[in-house]
Amino acid sequence: MERSRSRRPSPATQKSFTFTGLKPGTKYYAKVTYAYTTPSGSYDSYVGSNEFASRVVTPTGVKQTKWWYYAKSVEFTWDKQEAADKVEYKVCKVSNGKTFAKDSVAYPSQQFSVSKVKNNVMYTVQMRVHDQWGWSGWSKKAYLFTQPMVNAKKTKVKGNKLTVTWGKIKGATSYTVYVSTKEKKGYKKLATVKSSKSSVTLKKLKGKKFSPKKNYYVYVVANKKVGKTTYTSGKHYSYKVKGARGQLRWTFD
Repeated sequence: MERSRSRRPSPATQKSFTFTGLKPGTKYYAKVTYAYTTPSGSYDSYVGSNEFASRVVTPTGVKQTKWWYYAKSVEFTWDKQEAADKVEYKVCKVSNGKTFAKDSVAYPSQQFSVSKVKNNVMYTVQMRVHDQWGWSGWSKKAYLFTQPMVNAKKTKVKGNKLTVTWGKIKGATSYTVYVSTKEKKGYKKLATVKSSKSSVTLKKLKGKKFSPKKNYYVYVVANKKVGKTTYTSGKHYSYKVKGARGQLRWTFD
């Protein structure tokens, strides 16, 4: 809730005021007082107050936040407009454009989730919002897809080089590989490759060759470029490479 203010007092004869520069889809609180002067001094007196809201607009900031690979569930969020009384979303398959899931929520939430998604399928999501004046337009499409899973048998350190192999995501346009010597921090982007590739061999991390005696943490992010916008699967799972044995232990955020 924001408070609306005029920058200067209005004349005593004025019976209305128009606020400008309001943030769309936002609730405001307005209070009216009047000033008067007597021989003993100047005073303010309360007239009344009320809440009002600016109109909602087409949603922005729609994006994926998490894809739970094993639970087969995806979460997405948006730039919430508190003045909305309903939010509607539709999730469609990219391959055929058919609606996979659709729902209208009476109490607007910041985050939504859709279950029973398929890990090898790419989806789009669009949202619109409703207020007392009606529905907004649909947001532009945001893309939803899982993070690539690292192949445990083919990811290993051998001959001072780290080879990372992953499963492809249908519809991705590229993959980015990150590596660190620590589980929770220090990840460096070491390679971005085309969607035709599902592995990469890395020679150095922070200027040092890889060692079969050290442990490394790796994860791969899938990217989908549409026009000038790039959507990503984000990081949820990371994997610990145990030396040269190629054994992995996954952790997640």
